[in-house]
Amino acid sequence: MARPGRKRLTDIPRQPNGQPARAARPANTILPEAALDRRAEGLGVDAEKVRRTGRKAIVALCADANAGTALGRLMWRHGADGRRQRRLGEFGATDPAGRPVMEAVITDDMEEAADSYRTLWARWHRLAGLPKRHPRIRSLERIGGGNGAPDDDGSDTDPKTQARIGARLRRAEAVLAACPQGHLVRLVVEAVIIDDVLPDPLRDGERETALLALRRGLDSLHDCLCRKNRTKRENSP
Repeated sequence: MARPGRKRLTDIPRQPNGQPARAARPANTILPEAALDRRAEGLGVDAEKVRRTGRKAIVALCADANAGTALGRLMWRHGADGRRQRRLGEFGATDPAGRPVMEAVITDDMEEAADSYRTLWARWHRLAGLPKRHPRIRSLERIGGGNGAPDDDGSDTDPKTQARIGARLRRAEAVLAACPQGHLVRLVVEAVIIDDVLPDPLRDGERETALLALRRGLDSLHDCLCRKNRTKRENSP
């Protein structure tokens, strides 16, 4: 007797084991319905429009590693077709005629700094045996490498490497504290980069102040964590 459930699709090619060929799977089977709804909501797009657009849009949203992260939502504006556009804003830059110039809200250098700081923070807290400090914290080990990674071949169990990681994190934290409004800068950077949440000031009336603090912190972290390592790589034989 046939089992109750969804009707078997009869008009699609199948693999030798009877399963639908990967290319023939319906678009809505790529991601469970509830998961697609959550991701679409996090990106600010209509899940039904994504489904109507089809498989390509769903695949694009699934393949985007930063989709739905706090930093990713600040960086990109996503469409129901799966495409994304860099968010732009006015931050004081002008052209030679004195007209305001639109800049990326989060630049590539800022993203590089965020990855480096996240990697460095994760390695130090793993070495120190500290627990995750926030229930919604993202998987900090998901990002491979970054300039927060060690600049030698030693393992994390080597005391010298441990000391170097701790010293580098302290320098990064000191750089954040030295920024104008340093306390706010560090709070916003750690909320967005470490806890993966958008603090309230980035959602309501104080968005400009908090966003400027985040940009200021990431610029400073890039100078601290990325430029020195990039120069060392460029000068190495």
